[in-house]
Amino acid sequence: VWCGGDCQGINSRGRIPPEYSVLHGLERLAGVSQTITKGVYSITLEDAKALVKEGKADKDDFLLLVGYCGWSAGQLQSELNRQDTWTMASVEPGLLLGQLREEQAELRRRIAKAQEGDVFTAADVGDGLMMWERLFERL
Repeated sequence: VWCGGDCQGINSRGRIPPEYSVLHGLERLAGVSQTITKGVYSITLEDAKALVKEGKADKDDFLLLVGYCGWSAGQLQSELNRQDTWTMASVEPGLLLGQLREEQAELRRRIAKAQEGDVFTAADVGDGLMMWERLFERL
């Protein structure tokens, strides 16, 4: 599970449930997914779970994000125009999804080791910034 943003995210409280987004790069599932950009697709959590249960996909084929980032009308464009908040970059989908899948697989390995008795703390996971910095360096 990845943090997709603070709106309706992991720490959401109240009557509004978390918002889930599921990304993948499987061309063979394009017909049951929404295309984000060439090679990157979005699918519902329910559909992803069903495909895993049916053996048509592996859970590591998907990236689950909880929450999202949101902007008021014109806010994002204003931040882009200032050129001090965002960096626009073109990225090859395999690089983006591949790096995130590698991080996910490593975390899954650490969790498995923790279940075998190894000490595993929140510090072991981190806040995700190092992963994004490594990804940005590869762009």
